[in-house]
Amino acid sequence: MSENSKQHYVHQAYLKLFFTGCKTIHVLNQSKKIYYTKAYNAINEIACIRHFYDIEPTHKYEKLFATEFEPKFTQALNNVKDTKKISEEDKILLSFYLAFQILRTPRFRKFLTENIKQISIDTIDDYLKHNLTDELLKDHKKEYIKCIQNEPKEHLEVLFTKWIPFATSLFIKNWELMINQTNIDYITSSEPIYAYGPPHTGIMNYTTFIFNVTPQISLKVCNEKEFRENIIYSDIYNISKIKDINKKIAQRSEYVYCTSKVGVDKLKQYCHSYKDITIEKIQKDNGVIYKSKY
Repeated sequence: MSENSKQHYVHQAYLKLFFTGCKTIHVLNQSKKIYYTKAYNAINEIACIRHFYDIEPTHKYEKLFATEFEPKFTQALNNVKDTKKISEEDKILLSFYLAFQILRTPRFRKFLTENIKQISIDTIDDYLKHNLTDELLKDHKKEYIKCIQNEPKEHLEVLFTKWIPFATSLFIKNWELMINQTNIDYITSSEPIYAYGPPHTGIMNYTTFIFNVTPQISLKVCNEKEFRENIIYSDIYNISKIKDINKKIAQRSEYVYCTSKVGVDKLKQYCHSYKDITIEKIQKDNGVIYKSKY
């Protein structure tokens, strides 16, 4: 299997930045309702899917992301971590980063392809109803219509078409950097940006976006009119607010990543039926396998 077969839909340098100084990453699998841990040096094994971007064997999109976009994003994230401030230049880069991250995930791909499929089926159904003879129309049923999709291709086309306009819309919103002053860390996830807005309008028309930059720093981008400055800075001492932000990040994600067992226990208070498992790493002649045990 090629080195690029595991392709990441969450920026790996961001995850490394988020977990700097942590020996262990605590993982909640929301779909299977299980909890387990991974060593920090196995961070490249999370938030990835085999051949996620592959349209052709060259892996050109994975290479493009890694060489052209992500180094600039990493520098901007590092600057925010080190200074707890956002410069105008970094705000531009972070606008592109947020838009890119939101549009690149499996959740967005699923939303996109389901909508394309439904529109295609509705269009074909409407055409057939207006063009079939009465005799043929008697046997026509909408559920018989099939839609064949190239999901990676459709996804990447939309990603590169909508990325810049989406980033522009984020840049002109109000930004708030929320500094965590509690003993509970912010969490991150396989969908690290929480997006909210009027239903049925599409994510690019949403009004509020929350992104945990590090365990101590969270960014809120929104349309709130009471913000008098383009960027404001807030110290958060209320644990309930930290928990609310974490809950928002967690509730739409398949995988949740925490810096400590304390963070996991806090999340489990409003998540149900989690099981602990252990992961055993086994070296084989043809590679490494991971064996889980309840």
